[in-house]
Amino acid sequence: MGAPDTRSESGSGWWRGCSPTLKISGSNVVKMKETSEFSVALGAKEFTCGQHEFDFSITRLNEGYVYVGVASPSLNLDRTFCRQDANDQVWYYFGCGYTNALRNGWKDVVSKEVGGPDMKIPKLFNGDKVRAMLDMDVGHLQFAIYRSDEGVWKDMPGRIENIKGPVVAACCLQERADAVSISESAR
Repeated sequence: MGAPDTRSESGSGWWRGCSPTLKISGSNVVKMKETSEFSVALGAKEFTCGQHEFDFSITRLNEGYVYVGVASPSLNLDRTFCRQDANDQVWYYFGCGYTNALRNGWKDVVSKEVGGPDMKIPKLFNGDKVRAMLDMDVGHLQFAIYRSDEGVWKDMPGRIENIKGPVVAACCLQERADAVSISESAR
């Protein structure tokens, strides 16, 4: 497991740590180094029960991969979310590929390939906002997406189930200059 990184503003409160290739500044985390490696940031607030909503604002400049969702607070910071040994450790929106999906580690849980055309998950673009709606009382996670050109939040189909706590907000970035900001409710 990668050790938490302390490159954050003193008392920022949003993020507990990140990979060495990321920089935390307040609610924002940005990939600073040009590498093909994936980099992870984990939120500071642990969720164990109750209903919670928080928003991720996305900066995605070069078609790199950006994943957002929730993860175990002990998740490895130096490896992608999208791997078999991350099943039941990270639950997230994967909106940057040919196949877009809601995932549990390596496994697609909701996608048009798994559930048919009604389960199509939208592609993630620069400037989008993603809302995570987490219900830890029943272990469910749903997402909505906001596009400024459309001006409304749209719920994504389906949900991820069987989430075990505690979990924290989490993001995974691939390309230099890609970034994620997280809302006050995740602090």
